[in-house]
Amino acid sequence: MISLKKAIKKIHLWLGLISGIVVFVVCITGCLWVFNKEISRALLPDMTVRNTGHLLPPSRLKAIAKAYCPDLEVVNVQYNKGEAAQLNLTKKKERTQLFVNPYTGAVIYKKGNSFDFFHFVMTGHRTLWLPKDIGHLVVDYGVLIFVIALLSGLVLWWPKSRKGLRNGTGFMWKKSTGSTKRLFDLHNVLGFYACIVLLAIGMTGMVWGLEWWSKGTYWLTTGGEKLPDWGVAQSDSLKAGTKITPDQAADYAFFKLFRQYPEAEGFQFGYAKQDEAASSVYAAVYPDVDKYYNRDVFSFDRYTLKEIPQKGPYVGKYEDAGFGDKLRRMNYDIHVGAIWGLPGKVLVFFAALIGATLPVTGFMLWWRRRQKKKKQ
Repeated sequence: MISLKKAIKKIHLWLGLISGIVVFVVCITGCLWVFNKEISRALLPDMTVRNTGHLLPPSRLKAIAKAYCPDLEVVNVQYNKGEAAQLNLTKKKERTQLFVNPYTGAVIYKKGNSFDFFHFVMTGHRTLWLPKDIGHLVVDYGVLIFVIALLSGLVLWWPKSRKGLRNGTGFMWKKSTGSTKRLFDLHNVLGFYACIVLLAIGMTGMVWGLEWWSKGTYWLTTGGEKLPDWGVAQSDSLKAGTKITPDQAADYAFFKLFRQYPEAEGFQFGYAKQDEAASSVYAAVYPDVDKYYNRDVFSFDRYTLKEIPQKGPYVGKYEDAGFGDKLRRMNYDIHVGAIWGLPGKVLVFFAALIGATLPVTGFMLWWRRRQKKKKQ
């Protein structure tokens, strides 16, 4: 009868072979994505602006963007302390970013709908560049298989003695050490050091991909609460006869939140759509522009200017959220390591890099053993 350890070894092997290509692509694209903000900023012209007075409100910046790109719809504007304001414009599949000095209104740079390297990277990360429905399915369940493979690998790695612990946590190589032993150590030792971080990356990734996992983890972390359905806040369209325009509503949110959060590093405002009566004004306040989890998110009625109450883990003030909602807000920042700042991103980068090597070294070990058996 096959022993438990041999059974786990078989499971680990076949799970690794099944998910290998998916894991390799997802990990490599993940490595590239971790520092996308830093790399994008470095490639753009100098976006630093000097404080020369009062910031221009969203309505003024929208007017500047419309004059510069009359055929495009202005979706939202991002203010970052000491930087150019970023306006996002769209028209069907066309996407444009306009960077404007928020004090003078001068257009600094226009980023058009040309090839976007990081959009290409994210498409590979989420779908392997396959059709969306197929790609999402392959990636999501490929990551699930990888998580199970990591857990089985941790069981196989677990040492029974002090010597086993030493061998499992270091490279005890000599000149006479064979290539197969070196290959095994690269798989075993590096896999151990990256395992916990890779499990965190995989589990947070499945929150977006697998509905049952997302609902299950939310239920577990909130003490049995059901995950609220995602919905955009709606204005009271029965009050559509008021003289307040969507742009004036955006300006109201701007002045209110800038007074309320004088120390914030970033603000984002989404414009209410002119042709949608129930469209509302979106607003987010960022204590740290490099993190998402601790932002405060609001929606305002475009007619009454009152805040629209909403339920869910991604809306409202961060400090008012419960443990489960706070953990769900942290999901992206944990996934890319931003929750721990630059050291966290570096940690995730190297863990993902090691993750990409695991299916390669695992396959090479399996192939060598297979060839050896054939010769025998």
